[in-house]
Amino acid sequence: MTRSIRSTGLLASILIVLAGCSSTASPPTTAGATPPAASQTPVASATQAATPAATATAAVTATPSPTPKPTPKPTPKPAPVRHAYLLYTKSVSITGGFKKQLWVVKADGTGAHQISTGPNEPNISPPTHDIAAAWSHDGATVHIVTYSATSSEGTNCTPSIANLPIDGGAAKAVSVSLTNHDDNFLWSPDDTKIVFRHWVSEPNCVQNLIDENTDLEEMNADGSNLHTIASNVTYEITAWTSDGKSLIGVDPDTGRAQSVSLSNGAATAIGPLAATFPAVSPDGTGVAFVSSGRLHVANANGTGAIDLGAASATDYGPVWSKDDTELACERTVGSSNKVVVLVLPNPSATALYSTTASIESPLVWSPDKSEVAFGVQGSTFRVAEANGTSSQPVAGTTGASLISWQP
Repeated sequence: MTRSIRSTGLLASILIVLAGCSSTASPPTTAGATPPAASQTPVASATQAATPAATATAAVTATPSPTPKPTPKPTPKPAPVRHAYLLYTKSVSITGGFKKQLWVVKADGTGAHQISTGPNEPNISPPTHDIAAAWSHDGATVHIVTYSATSSEGTNCTPSIANLPIDGGAAKAVSVSLTNHDDNFLWSPDDTKIVFRHWVSEPNCVQNLIDENTDLEEMNADGSNLHTIASNVTYEITAWTSDGKSLIGVDPDTGRAQSVSLSNGAATAIGPLAATFPAVSPDGTGVAFVSSGRLHVANANGTGAIDLGAASATDYGPVWSKDDTELACERTVGSSNKVVVLVLPNPSATALYSTTASIESPLVWSPDKSEVAFGVQGSTFRVAEANGTSSQPVAGTTGASLISWQP
């Protein structure tokens, strides 16, 4: 009995030792608890190495896009000069005569430069042709007519036409065959047509003013489609109407304005018969003229005349503003020669300038009608505010002849 108890105690001791040597102790089984199933995954011990995670694939480094080169910006061109220049001619002396040069200058007296020159002009009377010019309708080009010399300096009579860009570039010639001393070239308001006077029976270069046998010619601005509008005309063309549909002419014998048909060249008198210095408005509906020394305006057919003259004054050379609302003219009062402006139909005149020297025609309106330019005999051009507040000389223009203001 004692041996059996001792055996049992020994066996218990062995079991306790074996239990202490086990690496994982089983939790005590609570009476009545269900043991874990054999298939259940055992929990890893703290000392057991964790299963290594999958190695991450390194991200592919993207090839950097080349840095775009900046697009070079073109050097900005200066804005075209418009409305600033006065166009004029001046003479320079040469051996045995002179020659005309064509110049432009800004109205403030800056930027003066020569743009063309005429032929040598001998000191003969009457002088032969030299050079003429006009602005294009947009002020970008100067139309130039020069008369080339032939075998003698006294035969400068064959004209040629070129268009010179005012902002730079070479002049472009108009391809057309002209003869004798064709003259009186005028461009249409849109610069697509040219009319001019052809002297039919003039083999030399001095116009025979007694035999005014001239034809009115028209052509496209490039010289094509040259044709005669009317033969044996006696008037000089002074302007196109602003709509481009008709011409304005002046009878050299009477000084009377003429409305000239572009279809057949027929001329119809405009304004009173006794009118001098006739000037038809740009739209062709009105006429300014001088009668008995006094400025008048009327409808183009001569009706509705309004006397705009002043007491003890004599008027000359009226010029319309481009919008047909104002007139500038020369007015002499005693020994004073004035440039005056009238806002139609008001007869009150604003004096822009007064001098004892002669005022030289033409008077020239600025495109915005804020100023009037004119020549003064023996002095420079002047540019006057149309409201009469001030006037300024244009340096370097003494003795020059004003043509027009850049549109």
